[in-house]
Amino acid sequence: MVVVGIAASLWSIWEIRNKACFENSLPNNPVDVIFQVSHYISDWAIFQNKEEETRRLQKGGRLLK
Repeated sequence: MVVVGIAASLWSIWEIRNKACFENSLPNNPVDVIFQVSHYISDWAIFQNKEEETRRLQKGGRLLK
C-alpha cells in the first residue's frame, strides 16, 4: 500500500512538472497537488489483489481529500 502512495505522489509531481515545462502552467494552490495524489490513490486502489487493501486505499484517498 505504501508503494501506491509513493507512486501516486511521484506521478503527480511528474505531471505538474510537465505542465510547468511544456504549458507554462503552475498550480494555483499547493493543495491541488495533494488533491491530485488522493485522486490517484483512490483510482489505483482497484488494482490491489486483496479486497481489504482496496478498501484501505480508498478510505485513505477520501481522508486525504
